[in-house]
Amino acid sequence: MVVLIACAACGPHSAASSAHPKPGVEITLYRDHAVVAHRLDVVIPPAAPAKLTLRIAAGVEPSELYLVEASSPPGLEIRNVEILGAAPDKPVDGCDEVSCVLDSERACCARFERKPSEWDDETTVIPIKKQATRTPLDVEITIGGPRAGTFSVVIGYDTPRIDWDATYTLTTTASHRRGELRGALAVRNATGIAFSAIRLAVVDRDQGDLASRSKLEDKPTRADDTPIAQPRTLGRFDLVEGDSRIELVDHAVPLRPVLVFDPIGPSLDYQHEQPVQDANLGVNLPPSTRLIENALFDRTPAIRNLPGGPVRTFERKPDGALALLTESRLFGTETLAAVVDTVPLGTAAGVTGKRERRELTIDNDRKRIVEEFALTIDNTRSHAIDLLLREHLYRGTGWSIAYNSVFQVEKEGMQQLALRTVVPARAKHTVLYVVVYEWGKSDQQGPKK
Repeated sequence: MVVLIACAACGPHSAASSAHPKPGVEITLYRDHAVVAHRLDVVIPPAAPAKLTLRIAAGVEPSELYLVEASSPPGLEIRNVEILGAAPDKPVDGCDEVSCVLDSERACCARFERKPSEWDDETTVIPIKKQATRTPLDVEITIGGPRAGTFSVVIGYDTPRIDWDATYTLTTTASHRRGELRGALAVRNATGIAFSAIRLAVVDRDQGDLASRSKLEDKPTRADDTPIAQPRTLGRFDLVEGDSRIELVDHAVPLRPVLVFDPIGPSLDYQHEQPVQDANLGVNLPPSTRLIENALFDRTPAIRNLPGGPVRTFERKPDGALALLTESRLFGTETLAAVVDTVPLGTAAGVTGKRERRELTIDNDRKRIVEEFALTIDNTRSHAIDLLLREHLYRGTGWSIAYNSVFQVEKEGMQQLALRTVVPARAKHTVLYVVVYEWGKSDQQGPKK
């Protein structure tokens, strides 16, 4: 008995279909690829497997289809996938070999979009990846199950041919006490398929290689208790071939002024458990002494799990004109644990900062590094300032804070910390903290506040 499934973005179907269609294509956009998941009802007859047809994206091989076990009943399996209709586009003879010699295979290598200027000398052998199909495929999928009956299944595949970028604008008033946050997703669809009424979600991280797995499961935290980016459901959309613009957020946000001292930045972050032991790390170059005026807003549910991207901050003048204040980034992966977000507005006048390391102890016998820092703020203003000191635990990921002298410490990410305090008018204020790095211990719990 042949069972065909009708769904968004599927290919042509036979009139002999006896399935009970469950409409739904879900596309989840990760940084490294997109996951296309067809949610279908399939009828498995007695003593025979079911067969259904599906149109899959250009560049996807039939062998790369998988059942999503997290959403499909146990006991179901894909037994076979065959291409229907005409054979797909293939490279010319010899072009799918492991390599080609350029002087004898120039026509072949041209199929891989190599320019003559890129050809090496006549004796060079250049590895070439097998060329994938350049058009969508209609395939017939054979699905077996533990028994006859109707089952809801999810058939998925991965494709790098859907990519995206997020961009934001924040428009403030002259007082910088409120703002309007807007964001959009630019999606580029090069699969050769125009998807209709799909459910779309975006996740601001790589998912990794799914070639050898069949589950699409997201875990809420890392082993070290730092959250990872979670899917943000965007709703139903038509995803045309080519470019689409999808609105992410249009939300009013109350703003609070805060000065941020971030003398090092994230560029030194070393994301391994065993910390870097270089004594000069983070202190060999003079850190910045500037403080930056920022607008701070709470990360409410309305803006949670938004993907990271550039933000342009504008100030609306009394005559309605917009003046660009700064360009920066929002919702980066280094701030996944943060409960607030900050957007720079400009350099703070009358306030300077200094970062000084007071201790470094490296104990390889105990697999432990202890480092103490002092952050001194000189406020020459006539009023107190709210201050956020942003520090980066750049030596490694297995850190904990053994001591700090402020009333509020917030972990913002795997290697980023915010220390909050108030500096009185016309005063100097020093904040101390001690970070301990440990490695190679079975009871290692990872970053802690």
